[in-house]
Amino acid sequence: MASQVSQMPSSFPLSSNKDEMRPKTDYPPSIWGDFFHNCPDKNIDAKTEKCHQQLKEEVRKMIVAPMSNSTQKLTFIDSVQRLGVSYHFTKEIEDELENIYHNNNDAENELYTTSLKI
Repeated sequence: MASQVSQMPSSFPLSSNKDEMRPKTDYPPSIWGDFFHNCPDKNIDAKTEKCHQQLKEEVRKMIVAPMSNSTQKLTFIDSVQRLGVSYHFTKEIEDELENIYHNNNDAENELYTTSLKI
């Protein structure tokens, strides 16, 4: 089915009156005011930094720890990626995915597991 093409040239002005101005809309002021949130400070105390490092090491150990089957490992890696913290563990995740790819001895070829491998 052919579509209808406009006969108007593209240089034709949309408004016939060049002095015509669009009306301005006056929105009511926001009840929240002009308050904007700032990003949290990068300056954190030593105790919090130490806690962050301990938690990262714990997750790193969980990534490289052996699991009973590849589906559990893939699900865990998927969860870490969805949480948005996988950039801390890029090398470990790549190594584990490579091991799963090369050592695919599991007979589980269900759709969910296959989708995680892709």
